[in-house]
Amino acid sequence: MTESRRYGGRSSEERRRTRDRQLREACLDVVAEHGVTALTAAQVCARAGLSKRYFYESFTDRDALLVAVLEDFFRQVNRAVVAALLDAGPTRADRSRATIGALTDLLASDARLARLYVEAADHQPLRRSRSRAYHRYAGFWLHVVHRHPAPGPADRLAALHFIAGTTDVLCSWLTGELDLDRRAVIEELADLGARAVPAAAATT
Repeated sequence: MTESRRYGGRSSEERRRTRDRQLREACLDVVAEHGVTALTAAQVCARAGLSKRYFYESFTDRDALLVAVLEDFFRQVNRAVVAALLDAGPTRADRSRATIGALTDLLASDARLARLYVEAADHQPLRRSRSRAYHRYAGFWLHVVHRHPAPGPADRLAALHFIAGTTDVLCSWLTGELDLDRRAVIEELADLGARAVPAAAATT
């Protein structure tokens, strides 16, 4: 097999991955300034300093880019939550607080991610991606936070209700509609999360 041509010590695949990362970062920058619905491929390319040729090398259209960036965010959430749980106390309340705290801190630390998260509800492809994430996190909440031994449909409903409600609450907090500080938001949501699945009340 012939090795791909190298420029500046990097292969063509390495250069493609670098351009992909530039486009994703540029997408977040444009979202922060103009919002999700106003974003265009041309804006992203201009911010990244790349031609449209390179945009379409990685993404079919602007919606595909937005979904990819939102999925990147969910992966960041996963890493942050796993790290937080390693230091969490032994109870369900401790695990709930660690998980909610990790998500809240990540959103509060990057206004670009916060705006993408908030405006996902008004963009159909992002809303579908977020809905899929709800189901993943509902399963996580049941098995990791609650350590539920045998969750049934009603338990899954309760977990989905909590995950969706938490998203709405955090969006309201991020947009200034809730007059609560970070600690209060985390504590209130963590308390609700620890009690979200009544059938698991006997477990720790």
